[in-house]
Amino acid sequence: MMPAPLLIAAGVVGVVAAVGMTRAVMAAVTGRRPLAILGGASVGKSNLVRYLRQREFGPLEENEPPGRFSVTTSKGPIKFAVSSDLRGDDGPTYAVWKKHFLASEYVWYFFRADLVAQGNAVEVDRVKMHVDMFKGWMIKRGKPKADPKIILIGTWADAHPDYQSDPAAVARAVDSENAVKLGLLKLPDARLVVGSLRTERDAGQLTKRIEESLALQIV
Repeated sequence: MMPAPLLIAAGVVGVVAAVGMTRAVMAAVTGRRPLAILGGASVGKSNLVRYLRQREFGPLEENEPPGRFSVTTSKGPIKFAVSSDLRGDDGPTYAVWKKHFLASEYVWYFFRADLVAQGNAVEVDRVKMHVDMFKGWMIKRGKPKADPKIILIGTWADAHPDYQSDPAAVARAVDSENAVKLGLLKLPDARLVVGSLRTERDAGQLTKRIEESLALQIV
């Protein structure tokens, strides 16, 4: 199954409307920022959205209605809204990714931190492919000022055998993997966050790291 994206749009219910609006109009009309959440299946996208939306822990229920959430940073809150969970299981999925990636002001890309930290070739190659794909889209568009602010979010860190004894070491192992290291260099002002969504406490800690990364991206 190919990765499934979550589109976070600025207070717009319809996906087409969300993509059609410019970022400036979207922010002015709704007060919310367009954010695309991308990543493979079962990496925690829906879990994190639900936690941020209503501070409830657990995956989104099937057909659960979209909702809004705000992320509070040291430089002030940023408002987002879940517009739609777009699913796909074949090559054309990436055309959907591209559309929402280029229409968004923020992009959060999810991957398996535990596998990357252990050098799992399949996951490492997947991250490299996706990072190169993102970079290619930005180069082809040729509008650096319109490039989204990207956070690479490594989840499932708790599945790494060393996480409980030394979570910082697992984060360093992820950061030192070439696919991630080069990704942070290729993608302008990209940030890395590593953590877990196993418990509500873990979700809170991961949220705090995301808030810290967002604060660094605010100009």
